[in-house]
Amino acid sequence: MDRILDNLERDARHADNRANARQTAETRIMDDLLAVIAKHVTAEAYMQAENTCTMNDIRERDRWGEDSDSVGDLRNVRRDVMDDARALAESLARLVRDVAATSER
Repeated sequence: MDRILDNLERDARHADNRANARQTAETRIMDDLLAVIAKHVTAEAYMQAENTCTMNDIRERDRWGEDSDSVGDLRNVRRDVMDDARALAESLARLVRDVAATSER
């Protein structure tokens, strides 16, 4: 019985280690992707664009009673970029794991 419990605990530890390794690889890749994004769109430039869009939306609302929601559009694009980056990080981490597993054989 003790041997069965030891094996179950060992299997659980190995599963945790694999999950941690997968998360670590995805995190490293995501960090790299965030650096690429920041290189092309700095936080300052993005915030300035968001402020400009907000001011334009306010002017449009004052003038015509409604606005084009350019700040919402900008935020949607940012959200899409982040979603795409997360998906790419996950896929790339999976590719790295598969290549490593294949080369170990």
